[in-house]
Amino acid sequence: MNKKILIGIVISVLLLATIGLSYSFFSVSVTGEGRQNTVTAGTLELQYIDGNGVSLSRAYPGQSVTKVVSVKNIGTLDTEYDLLYKDLINEIENDELVVSYTCTSYTGYVSSTNKGTVSGTCDSLSNQVVPYSTTMTDSTITSKISIASSITHEYTFTFTFKEMNATQNYNQGKHFSTKINITQPDVINVATYKLSGTLLDNNNDPITNATVEIHSNVKTGITDSKGYFEIEGVEAGNHEFKVKNSSGTYIIEDTIKVIESNESNVNGKEISIKKGEVGISLNIKTNNGKISNIEIYKEYTLYEKILADNQGGQSDENIDFAQISSDTNGNGLYYTSRTDVTEDLDGDGTGDRVYYYRGAVTNNNVRFGGYCWRIVRTNEDGSVRLRYNGTYENGTCPTTGTNVRINDTTYKFYESYTNEKYNEYIWEDGTGESLAKTTIDAWYTSSGLEDYEDKIANVPYCADKSNPTKPTTSSSDPYTSYTFYGAANRLININNSDLPAKSNAQPTYKCERTEDKHTVSGDTWGGNGKLSKPIGLLTADEVAFAGEKYATPNSSFYLYTGAYYWLISPAYWSGGYVDSFRMHYMGTLYHDGSVTTSAGLLPAVSLKAETMVNAQGDGTYTNPYVVES
Repeated sequence: MNKKILIGIVISVLLLATIGLSYSFFSVSVTGEGRQNTVTAGTLELQYIDGNGVSLSRAYPGQSVTKVVSVKNIGTLDTEYDLLYKDLINEIENDELVVSYTCTSYTGYVSSTNKGTVSGTCDSLSNQVVPYSTTMTDSTITSKISIASSITHEYTFTFTFKEMNATQNYNQGKHFSTKINITQPDVINVATYKLSGTLLDNNNDPITNATVEIHSNVKTGITDSKGYFEIEGVEAGNHEFKVKNSSGTYIIEDTIKVIESNESNVNGKEISIKKGEVGISLNIKTNNGKISNIEIYKEYTLYEKILADNQGGQSDENIDFAQISSDTNGNGLYYTSRTDVTEDLDGDGTGDRVYYYRGAVTNNNVRFGGYCWRIVRTNEDGSVRLRYNGTYENGTCPTTGTNVRINDTTYKFYESYTNEKYNEYIWEDGTGESLAKTTIDAWYTSSGLEDYEDKIANVPYCADKSNPTKPTTSSSDPYTSYTFYGAANRLININNSDLPAKSNAQPTYKCERTEDKHTVSGDTWGGNGKLSKPIGLLTADEVAFAGEKYATPNSSFYLYTGAYYWLISPAYWSGGYVDSFRMHYMGTLYHDGSVTTSAGLLPAVSLKAETMVNAQGDGTYTNPYVVES
């Protein structure tokens, strides 16, 4: 990149060395004053060192005067500058006044008597005609002089009244004076960049209605309700980065560096912008008044972020669902290898892929609607299913305990267990519904989630009562009178009087019957349209995919909370006793009691496939994904 822009307009107003000449028999004398000036812009600092002014009275043809000045780059960047005449008056006619200079480049330069070491090159100038002007004007001597960091250019200027070997009386009584100045090169075609992105605090919340400043040639942008800002015209170099709140108090004060490179990337607080690009968009995270992290901003949907942060997941073809999750039996993000366990939404005859978390994962936390959630899986349409996980406090989401359930209390699924309908989330005949549903619906309204309904997908919550089956054990076995439903038949060996886990257990994401497929009216899944709110509960099958084996404690997988909570899946009907699945406090998938026992409610919602998240989050408890509002 051409870094000339870093010198800055301010240099052009500096009044530096004065050179004066008066010519023979003219009786005019002009004396200048010595100056030392430091010009600062970003990390560019050009120090112009000048001695006393010079003058020559009663000049005659062939006579000259010399002047020594120096320009030192005491900044950290290579740059360019122009030499020019400032306030030039030159009445000498016929191009008879010329200027020459010699230039020497030094490192370690201190003064004209302590010059350091000769290093590099800088061009000289020979017998350039000084422009004719009878009124004060500015004019360039030499433009775009490159100077490296820590280098000093020392100039010896010589102004000569030329001897023409002929009468020169026409210049009698004429006058010349000027100041030598440095300034930036022509900036018409200078490249600058746009910095944009989001500004976040240490909780990944946007810093809103704040002024973002890039110094030292100050440029600003204002953050909106999402923390987004834009700043145009940012030059390469080191910059102060400041943020002040709506009251005018600085809340962030730090530094960044912008450089041009072959690729756009971020290394700490150094921002590289690819050559030819007009700008870069960033996520800037802050903490305690400083920048804590900068990333190149990329818009992700939650679905995309899940896959990106887990290297696309891995196939579950080697997972044994008859065993709990472990390092050797599933720990991470997986996708379904069987096409008969997922819904066929595209109509090609095979189930669509579902991605799901399994085992002791810690990177599936997300903040949405003011609450923490655990990501359970993607749905076949690309939406993402979440399970409620409490509130975000003190910079973290909860992990376990009763505070992950709504209202921090327990509820009965039904008040009675004497009717087969009493393990249905909503009665199949449409005449009633469970206490679990009415409680969750009321919480949905009071929680404020209705304000985010544009992001919530209308997908099924499957209370599967398909394939009602009675055990084939002996008539003396009490379970022969029981009727087991969907999930129980898949996960439990109902023909063993001990009701152990099934040795070939295979959970499913399919919901076979329309009447069990609870959706809000107008869905595209072929659901029953009986839900009034787009919220439900997890299924026993989803728990099995996540790492639990029926009747087996598992306190290491991520759906363990250390407390009881209800699932939506019916378990059985005994002709006088009814039960639904729930999670045991030991992390056990079970149905140890009737629907009249109490357990927590941890609702499930699904976010639409296009739901965007802030790129800063990594899904951990302390840095969860954050759904953009």
